[in-house]
Amino acid sequence: MNGSRTNYVLVGAFVVATVGGLVVLLATMSGWTVGRDPYFTVLHNVTGVRPGTRVTFEGYPVGRVSGISAIGPAESERLLGPAAAPWPTWFRVDLELEKGWRIPAGSEARIIATGLLTAVVVEITQPDRAEANMLAVGSMIQGRDTQTLTRMMEHALGLTDTVASLVSTIEATLERGVDPVIADTRELIATLSEGLQAALARIDAVGAGTEAAVAEFALLVGPDNRQQVEAAIAALADSARHVNGLIARLDTLAVSLDGMVTDNRRDVDAAVRNLRYVTDSLARDVDEIGRNVEATTRNLHELSRRLRRNPGLLVTGTAPDAAEAAR
Repeated sequence: MNGSRTNYVLVGAFVVATVGGLVVLLATMSGWTVGRDPYFTVLHNVTGVRPGTRVTFEGYPVGRVSGISAIGPAESERLLGPAAAPWPTWFRVDLELEKGWRIPAGSEARIIATGLLTAVVVEITQPDRAEANMLAVGSMIQGRDTQTLTRMMEHALGLTDTVASLVSTIEATLERGVDPVIADTRELIATLSEGLQAALARIDAVGAGTEAAVAEFALLVGPDNRQQVEAAIAALADSARHVNGLIARLDTLAVSLDGMVTDNRRDVDAAVRNLRYVTDSLARDVDEIGRNVEATTRNLHELSRRLRRNPGLLVTGTAPDAAEAAR
């Protein structure tokens, strides 16, 4: 019987010692057993701050918040002076900092959030210029209220409401039907096709005139220059192939637009605006190409006319004599 009691006592003592050692270990790991220096600050807004909130000095962790208490107008006026007038209620935030950590006079304490989803911390910032004096242990650190986090969250909520309203409006518009948008898109594609066909017709006509001018010019130039002319003709043919490739891409674009209007209703308006911009750019470029080719044709005709009058220009590069000029 005495042996059983002795076993019970030994087991109980072992359990108590184990629990006590675990408590001491946890207290040591959490820093509760480390010596602390008390300070405090006064703020009129303590959103997100609670006992245990980290305290940092220029980003370096130096302690934690030990308590928060509301103070009345008399106490706040005693601590802050006339600066306490705008708000009748202030909050005293008690801080526990590492033993021996010195806080320069003129430092400020403020509540910040290092990230959108991270917990807030009480950040102590030292003054811009070095101060020789240090705050006494237990004294007040000047508080600086900041509403950055609160305003950021309010703006985020407002933005969320705006986006939700916009989505609701778009959904309501799509529920009324996208047939008018599809009709406008098809009409735009048809207009684009007609404009391209007219532009290609003009390019074919200009190309025919260019081929005639090149044939006439080939009779007047030598074999060396003829190779250069043939290279220019090859370049024009290559340009025609690029135009045909562009037409094929536009056909593919038309098919893609039909699929896009069907599958991506919310992007139809943006696609229509982009197509109109592309149409205007193509129209301006085709007109410019036509004007350049027409100017080239006129220059070739003029060169041919002068060479017929005076073939010596190819060799001497001089003007015809007076008698020739008179004829």
